Amino acid sequence: LWFPLAQDDVLANCAKRFPENPGYGMSPRLIQSMVRVVKLLRVDLQRLGQGAFGNWYQLTSGAHGVLHFARMCDTVSLYGFTTYSSKGPDQYNGRLKKQHSGQVFHDWAMEGAIWRLMNAAGIINLCTH
Repeated sequence: LWFPLAQDDVLANCAKRFPENPGYGMSPRLIQSMVRVVKLLRVDLQRLGQGAFGNWYQLTSGAHGVLHFARMCDTVSLYGFTTYSSKGPDQYNGRLKKQHSGQVFHDWAMEGAIWRLMNAAGIINLCTH
């Protein structure tokens, strides 16, 4: 679990609802390091002529997962991480229509460009169709 503002509450609720499943939270220090990495990658991408990127408020949960496992694993392969569509079904609760675009908080194009850059650098394997 990465969201720092409500992490304790969410972990407690998960423990009540799913007592057999362990819950883990990312430390604020780890989250801050991920944000620093993304800011540096964003600068690198813009220097390479990529962008223009929008403003972003927070990384997606998927981005936190990718950056976390890229530090821990010898191999990380991503499937479907560059295919966001504001017209597709919502990833939350199986909604057939998006409640909002996600652009309020996330910069999907920037994250997709970061995955392509990390793939080119041999850090992750980006599997697309």
